[in-house]
Amino acid sequence: MNTVDSPADRDGTGDRLAEWARFATPAAVERLYEFALGGGLEPRNPFRDEQGAPCRAFAQWLRGADLQLAVEAAVLRIDDPTQLDQLFTVHGILAT
Repeated sequence: MNTVDSPADRDGTGDRLAEWARFATPAAVERLYEFALGGGLEPRNPFRDEQGAPCRAFAQWLRGADLQLAVEAAVLRIDDPTQLDQLFTVHGILAT
């Protein structure tokens, strides 16, 4: 799921985002849910992307298909009703 090219990802941002998108813990789902509800998935000011490669990689990940696919995959394997509700909410935000 890592869309960040390894040579350009010297600080490991892509690896950290891929780990987050595994949603291996309830906390990972909760963090994305809170981030989405707080407006973190809304389009950003284009000047924000000039802050460096990690910021650009994060913005790309948020806007890219990999995160939506990861959320869809998590919905199929997670059976906790609270986490499913959070994932469906995030999925709805990503789809807009």
